[in-house]
Amino acid sequence: MKKSNIIGVVILMLGVVFGVILVQQSQEYRERAASRVGKTVTICYKDEATGEWGQINIEENQLRMFLDKGAMVGTCIEGSIPTVIPTTNFDSYPTTTNTGSSGQVKLDFKIRFQSINSRAPNKRVNIEVVATSGGKQVFNNVVVSSDAQGVYGGTVTGMGAGTYDVFIKGTEHLQRRFANVRIVRGGAVVDWTGDELIVGDFNLDNNITSADVALMMSSYTESTTEVNDVNRRFDINADGIIDMEDVNIVITNYNQLEVSGEN
Repeated sequence: MKKSNIIGVVILMLGVVFGVILVQQSQEYRERAASRVGKTVTICYKDEATGEWGQINIEENQLRMFLDKGAMVGTCIEGSIPTVIPTTNFDSYPTTTNTGSSGQVKLDFKIRFQSINSRAPNKRVNIEVVATSGGKQVFNNVVVSSDAQGVYGGTVTGMGAGTYDVFIKGTEHLQRRFANVRIVRGGAVVDWTGDELIVGDFNLDNNITSADVALMMSSYTESTTEVNDVNRRFDINADGIIDMEDVNIVITNYNQLEVSGEN
C-alpha cells in the first residue's frame, strides 16, 4: 500500500474515533445537565406585583432569570427587606462606589477573555480597585471592546495615585486579581493579557460548578446552535454558534467539584 494511502486511512480512522468521542461526550454532558432538572435553589425574591420580598424555591435552570430581576441566592431575613445589592446581578450594581481617596487619575487596561482570538462583541466587567493603604473604589458595568486579535480594552477614571490590587469580573468569567498595580499622577496603561479571564461562571457566583454546566447545556440543544440575544453568553469563542468546542472549553475548566475565582 502506498504511503499516501496509509496516511489517508489513518486520518479516516482518527476522524471516526474523534467523532465517536464527541458523540459520547455530548450525550454525557446532556445527561449531566438533565440530572440537574428538578433540583431546586432557595432565593430571596421581590414579587413584581406586590413589591414584597419573600423566600421561594426555584429550579436551578431558572436561577439566571431570577438573578437578572434582582433576586439573591439564599434565605430572606424574616421581617426585613434586603438592602444589599445582589453580587450576582450586573444590572443591579450602581455605576461606582467609593470608600477610598478619589481623584482624576485614569487607568487604561487591556485584558483577554479565554478562547476569544478575533474581533468580538463588547463585554461588561466589574472592577474593584483596592488600595494597599486601605479603601477601595468599585467601577461596575464597565464596557470593554476588542481589537482584531480579541484583546479587549477599557478605561476607568476616578482613583488617586497609589498602589492598588485590581479585581476584574466578567459576566461569564471568574474574577481575576492583578496585584500591586502602580498608578501615578499621569495615569497608567497596563497590559494584563497574559492572564486571561477564565470562562464558565454563568450564574455569577465566582465559581464554576455543575450548576454552570447545566445552564450551558440547557441552551446547547443541537449539535450546532445558532446564537441569539438569550444564549449569546454560551458562545464561548465568539464564533457565532454554540457547539462542542464551546462545551469542551467549559468542561475543561470544570476540572474539580468547584473552581473558584481569585479574591
